[in-house]
Amino acid sequence: MNKREIQLQSILTQSLEVCNIKEMYYHTQGKNIKFNGYFNLFYIEKRKKYTSIEKIFLRLTIMGCSKLLIMHNDDVINEINLSPDCTCKYEIQLPYDEYSSGYFWFAAEKKDDCTEYSIKGQYLGILAEERFRNVNLGIDICTYKREHYVTDNLQKITKQILNNTEFEVSDHVHIYIIDNGNTLGIYEPIKSIVENRKEKIKIFPNKNAGGAGGFTRGMLEALDDKGVQPTHLLLMDDDAVIEPDTLVRIYGFLTTLREEWKDIIIGGTMMREEYPYMLYCAGEEWKNGSIIQPEHFIDLREYDNASSASFMETGHEYERYSGWWCCCMSMNIIREDNLPIPLFIHYDDIEYGTRNKDKGIVFLNGIGVWHKGWELACSGSNLYYDIRNALIYISLHGGKHKKRIAQKVVLKHMIVALMRYKYKDVELIYRAVHDYMKGPRWLYEQDPEQLNNEIRGMLEKLVPVEELCDKFTEEEVKDILDQTDRYMKDLSIDTILNREKENKRGVVKNLSLNGWLLPVKKTDHVNVFFTTDSLYKVYRKSPVVLFEPSSKKAMILKKSYISLIRTLAVQIKTMTLLTINFSRCANNYSKEIPDITTASAWKEYLSR
Repeated sequence: MNKREIQLQSILTQSLEVCNIKEMYYHTQGKNIKFNGYFNLFYIEKRKKYTSIEKIFLRLTIMGCSKLLIMHNDDVINEINLSPDCTCKYEIQLPYDEYSSGYFWFAAEKKDDCTEYSIKGQYLGILAEERFRNVNLGIDICTYKREHYVTDNLQKITKQILNNTEFEVSDHVHIYIIDNGNTLGIYEPIKSIVENRKEKIKIFPNKNAGGAGGFTRGMLEALDDKGVQPTHLLLMDDDAVIEPDTLVRIYGFLTTLREEWKDIIIGGTMMREEYPYMLYCAGEEWKNGSIIQPEHFIDLREYDNASSASFMETGHEYERYSGWWCCCMSMNIIREDNLPIPLFIHYDDIEYGTRNKDKGIVFLNGIGVWHKGWELACSGSNLYYDIRNALIYISLHGGKHKKRIAQKVVLKHMIVALMRYKYKDVELIYRAVHDYMKGPRWLYEQDPEQLNNEIRGMLEKLVPVEELCDKFTEEEVKDILDQTDRYMKDLSIDTILNREKENKRGVVKNLSLNGWLLPVKKTDHVNVFFTTDSLYKVYRKSPVVLFEPSSKKAMILKKSYISLIRTLAVQIKTMTLLTINFSRCANNYSKEIPDITTASAWKEYLSR
C-alpha cells in the first residue's frame, strides 16, 4: 500500500513581521529550549478523530544542541543525543499510536559553550495514498481601504508560502481580493505584488456592500473559477495580521480528513493585535440573544493555558461558529443555492455559521489571526446592524422562544443607551427594528452604501477634544486633556479586563437606572468617560465627556429628563411594534431568505 507524506505544521519562532512574543512559541529554562508554546504544541485528539493520519514524524534541523527530549504532556518519552558541532538533520517517529489525547512537543538542550544555536523543522503525517484528499485552497479577502494590512499580508504569504516550493501548499493556494473601496488598483505596492504573481492573486473591484457583500463576491468568484476549481475557501478580514503557517496547517489538515469529516469547517482563533499574547476567542456561541466566547481573554504565553483541555478536546463540533476574520469552509458548503444574507456588516458570519453548523467545526492551534479589539471605539452605526441583523438571525435560528429573545435583546440595548445618556442610540435602535419589519425583500432592494450613509447621519458627532472649548472653561478643557492624556499613557490590557469586572457589579446602580432616580453628585472637575469604562462610571454624573481612544475624539453627554421622557416614549413605541409584528416578520424571513441567498440573486444585487 502506497503511503503519502504531508506537512502538518512548522516549528515557529518569534518574528518582527508576525509576533515578537517568544513565549508564544517556546520557553527557556537554563540550557533547555522548550518548544511548548501555543504555536508549537501538537494536539493529538483532534488528529485522531478527524483525520486518517497513521504516523507522525518530527523532522528537525539542529545546530548547537547536545540533547533532544521528546515529550508527551509533561512526560519524557524519548531522549536523543545530538551532534552539537554541526548542523544535522533528524527524523524522529513519535508514538502516535500509543496515545489518544494530550499533545507532543520537544525540548533541545544547548551545548555548554554554545553561543549560537539553530532549530528548524516540521511535524509530518503519514497516511495511505488513497486516503489523501486533493485540496485547492482559495483565500477570500474582503477589503475597504485597508491597503497597509493587505500589503503586509500579501508580502508575507508571497514570501513564505507562494515563493517557497518547500511547502506543498504553495502550489495549491489562490487569492481573491475583493476591493470594496475600489482603491487597490492604483496602490503601487499591491499592484507590484499582484503583477509578479498574477496567476495566484486576483483583485476584483466591488460595490461597497459591506463585509457580507465582499465575502460573498469572493465566494462567487471561487464558484466561477473553473481553472483553479477551489475545494475550500478561507475567509479573512482585511485588517487582520496572519501567520503564514496558518496555510500550511489548514492544507495539512484538509488533505488528511476522514470521509465523515470531509466538510468540517476550520475556525480561526482571534488574538489581540495590541496585546499579541492575549487570545480574544477561539470560536463563539450564540445563546438566547448573547454572544458567548468560551475561551475569552486567555494569556497564551502561559504553558498551562496553551495546553489546557479546552483547546485540545473534541466533542464540541456543533456548538460554535467562527468569525470571518479567519474561517475555512468547503465548497460543498459554499454553493450557488447556499450563500450569505446581504446584511452589509455584522451577524453575516454568525448566521451563515449557524445555518451550516451540521458540518461541524474545529479549531487548531496556530490557525488564526491577530486583530484589533473593538473596545477602543464607540459602537456608532454598528449598533443599527447589531440590532437589525440580530432580529433577522433570531427569526431564522432563535428556537421556540424567538419573540421573548428578540424583546430581551432590543430592550437591553435601549436601557444601556439610556443609562449612558445616548438618546440618539435609542432612536437608532428604533430605526433598526422598524427596518427589520420591512422584510427580506426590502433588505435586498436597498443600496447598502446609501443606507449606511443615512444611518451614520443619525449618530451623535464626535469632535476633537479641543473643539469643546465653547462648552467648557479653559481650565476645564485642560482638565479633560489631562485625563485623556493620562488614560492613553496608562492604557493596557488590564484597562479592558477591569471593564468586564466592573460591568458585573451594578445591582444597586441598576435599580436606580444608573442614577436616573437619584440627584447628580457635584464634582469639582469634568467627568471623562472612556469607551473601555463600565457603563456604571456615569452613575450620578452629568455632564460627562465620552472619549473615543481610537480616534481621540469626544462628545458631551448630559442627563436630561426631557430627553428621558422622549426616549421612554420611543422605547414603548419600539417594544409595542416588535411585540405585535415579530411573529409575522419572523415567518416572512424564514420563507423568503432562500430567495436572496442564491448566486443569481447575489449577482443581480452586486451589479445594481
